[in-house]
Amino acid sequence: MRVLLAALGLALAASSAHAAPSDVGGLAGAIDNAAQAASLQSAALPPAQGSYVFTNVATGQTLSYARDGNHIVPSDGPATPVQVLKYGESVPWVRLQIGDKDKCLSAQWGDSFNLAGVMYSCAVDSGGEVTRAGNTLEPTKQWWLMVPVSDYTGDASTSTHVLLVAQAHSVATREKANRSFSRRRSLHSSSSPAFARVKRGDSNVDVTPVAEPRQAWSVRAAEFQAAEAKRIEEEKLALEAEARKAAERATAARKSNGASSTASGAASHTAALASTAPAPSVNEVVPSPSSTVEAAVDPVSLVKVDTAVDDGVEDVTPAEEVYDTDSSVKLNVGKSASSGAYFIIPVDHLIDMQTLALTGHEITSFRAQSTALDLWDPEDEYQHWLVESV
Repeated sequence: MRVLLAALGLALAASSAHAAPSDVGGLAGAIDNAAQAASLQSAALPPAQGSYVFTNVATGQTLSYARDGNHIVPSDGPATPVQVLKYGESVPWVRLQIGDKDKCLSAQWGDSFNLAGVMYSCAVDSGGEVTRAGNTLEPTKQWWLMVPVSDYTGDASTSTHVLLVAQAHSVATREKANRSFSRRRSLHSSSSPAFARVKRGDSNVDVTPVAEPRQAWSVRAAEFQAAEAKRIEEEKLALEAEARKAAERATAARKSNGASSTASGAASHTAALASTAPAPSVNEVVPSPSSTVEAAVDPVSLVKVDTAVDDGVEDVTPAEEVYDTDSSVKLNVGKSASSGAYFIIPVDHLIDMQTLALTGHEITSFRAQSTALDLWDPEDEYQHWLVESV
């Protein structure tokens, strides 16, 4: 189908009373966070699909949505049930739908990093469907990881495939939307929205707009592909080197101890298998870019991004093959955590920026009160959320 790309507004710098660390995120795409991203994704264990109340451990406040003003903040008032809806059987992501107006918690950009969880019309659905054909929001902004606090050990993982593909799609979506915006800038007001980080319960904050346009993304799908191809080649060479050493040790042992021919044959067979094993192709890790602009297959919506520069109309064609996770990686899909506290981690930019987490603080953005994101700190109880079924 053909999708009309809407023009996007400018996102501005954040001034804050509850200031985020100066190094939060840095410029988009400037940080290699693949190892931590893969570790968090492999540890994600969301609760069963259903309705839950989210309570911040540090404040005891519950997440509450006010339709009048589109506010979503930790509050001492009545809690708003949150619908936890899973992506599916392949990836342990969830979307968090709140209220009865088809609104989803979305990562809000502000200057050079995502700064808040805000309410936005749902653009994604369980199973990867896009709910609004004309919505140009990057799908990664409405997917979250729910990682049990007590169970997270920081174990290493190398499964970055799905994150690479998702981020590449968001890059392509953003670049095309920016091109559309440049053709329509005359339609936009010169007034600028403002952001301000505030302490919980502090409504007397000075919000000062900063007239600085949003930084362009520096990350590119091709860079991910090159890095992943290099990693695969390095792993292949390391395996071959280890096999050669094993063969050499076996040969030395045979000469000195008169090892049996059976042991010698086994060592030779191991070396032969290692030397002839084909390396995984780059195409198995991430899709190849087009000849003009990086195209990416989105594991969320499973569509191909049309890379043609046109008058703002996008062709979307269903992909022919469905993404499958690496068989060697055991993601926590199909299971559910029973209870306890969670880190709530935005998927957007998780692989190429420092990890962020939903906090118990408020932030003012676009004249609405929202829930602040901050640099992930496992020991910070403001980033721990109790999730109770209702």
